[in-house]
Amino acid sequence: MIVRNQQGKIFQLYDKNIGKGGEARILAVNRDSEKVAKIYHKPTSQHEAKIAAMIANPPTQPKTHPAVAWPVDLLYQRKRFVGFLMPKVQGSNAIFKCYLPNNRNKASPAFTWRHLHRTALNLSVAVDSIHARGQVIGDINESNILVSDNALVTFVDTDSFQIKDSFGRNYRCAVGRPEYTPPELQGLDFKTVERRAEHDYFGLGVLIFRLLMKGIHPFAGVLSSRKSVGRVDIYCIKHGLFPYPQNRAVKPPPKAPRFDILHPHIQASFIRCFFSGHQTPFQRPSAKEWRWILERMEKALVVCHQNPNHVYSNHQAQCPWCPVGSPRQKSTAPKVAVPHSNREGFEQKRRTAFLKSLRQQRSPDVAVLLSLFLPGSGQIYTGQVGIGLLYLALTYCLCSTDSLHFLIKLWAIIFYGWVTIDAYLYAKNLNTQQTRIPPKSSTQGKSPAKAVIYSLVPGMGQIYNGQVAIGILCFIATLLSYLTIIGGILFHIGMMHDAYSYAVKTQPVQKICPYCGYQGPPKKVAKGSFPFALFLSLLYIIPGVIYGILKRGHRYICPNCKGGWNMPGFKW
Repeated sequence: MIVRNQQGKIFQLYDKNIGKGGEARILAVNRDSEKVAKIYHKPTSQHEAKIAAMIANPPTQPKTHPAVAWPVDLLYQRKRFVGFLMPKVQGSNAIFKCYLPNNRNKASPAFTWRHLHRTALNLSVAVDSIHARGQVIGDINESNILVSDNALVTFVDTDSFQIKDSFGRNYRCAVGRPEYTPPELQGLDFKTVERRAEHDYFGLGVLIFRLLMKGIHPFAGVLSSRKSVGRVDIYCIKHGLFPYPQNRAVKPPPKAPRFDILHPHIQASFIRCFFSGHQTPFQRPSAKEWRWILERMEKALVVCHQNPNHVYSNHQAQCPWCPVGSPRQKSTAPKVAVPHSNREGFEQKRRTAFLKSLRQQRSPDVAVLLSLFLPGSGQIYTGQVGIGLLYLALTYCLCSTDSLHFLIKLWAIIFYGWVTIDAYLYAKNLNTQQTRIPPKSSTQGKSPAKAVIYSLVPGMGQIYNGQVAIGILCFIATLLSYLTIIGGILFHIGMMHDAYSYAVKTQPVQKICPYCGYQGPPKKVAKGSFPFALFLSLLYIIPGVIYGILKRGHRYICPNCKGGWNMPGFKW
């Protein structure tokens, strides 16, 4: 078959059984091993206009390979449009042969979880390059994406994308697979729908989930009810029933990996994509966000010391792919040119970073004791030197001026207590942020109620919690402070509160923030601003009291990103 481009250059095409579909076939081009031709069975002027718009606005391509098999030239036969030229993709398989374990072992036996992470990263980069040009894919599925042995990704069948030309005309994507279609488009006629980028984000999230979770669809599961719903995955997509991490209506398939094998940042991104994004599609992570997340989470991957073929995230205490008590296995996989971290070097850095964080920690109990004896010293101990000196000066002024009203004296006492609590919370928050790598042994949970009862004898609550030295110090300090009756009572109550708080802190609470991926307990903060209330009280007294009453209470926030926790179904 002989064809010409717009400049009149002649191309000889050969049918080498490269590919054939219901709309077109793929032919080889003579003397050009880097391009192939797609020839339509029934070409139309609509096809020609769409391909011309694509050629006029190509995405940015990497130098190593074509990430998107984008049209590069129009082809004509006897001045009639018949098809187009596009880059040739060699040595690649469909992406489902990559994420399904049985197919992966046959097609690419050297693929590890690191390769799957890199594939997901490259997939995000390709989607981002398309969206950067204002175009939308529309029909994201496992059959139009190819993956090479070194995890390079290429989109094919690009002429089915939704394309917008320079005049604002939209050439819609008329096809779509229901298992990759977001809930707001389920059951609609795609010929009448104008796709948006957030629709692609859903399909992208599905593919990334399948890459990292052994090919399991994110909405595949087992319904708690026995009613007939047809395909479970489509039913769950329509109703927003994401089985992970917990859902009473649907449970993950029995063979699905645990959701916690994924890094907390990736878990939070999937929750945003499939849970938050069910009602508000714009909350789904974009391709650019996935790229940013996966680039950083790839650095957290480590190699199992028992089986070099096993790769997992370093937030796991042990390899999740190894059976418990399995003997050391030898690797039979060939080497591949994919960068990976040295296990011993990484573990040494990990231990060093953890020990450094321990040295930088500040004890909340010591912060409380220092603040009780000298207001502001707790802040100085935790590193807030300027704030500590300010607290010390304000407390001295409030407590030493005889001409101030009784309410001001009351505010001085409240301020004293607030300074103490602030020192405790700051030290606690400091430890939470710095200790990213928990020790192997976990603290056994203590009963807060028992801690309070034992604290009726000063210091016994701390000893019950395992803080023997602190408990003895509290007991001695309380006896000494009883020389001034009011100070002793306040200090005694403070020790009881401290014992109760520490026991609560030992409870195994682990939650995930959907905004930044932080995993751990929330931070309890006051609704109002105490310094502002104090300022009003010092100047006007009554407005300060009213403000303090209206803003009384607390709320919970993420200690990492300071975001509020208000998602239904996932409470702290």
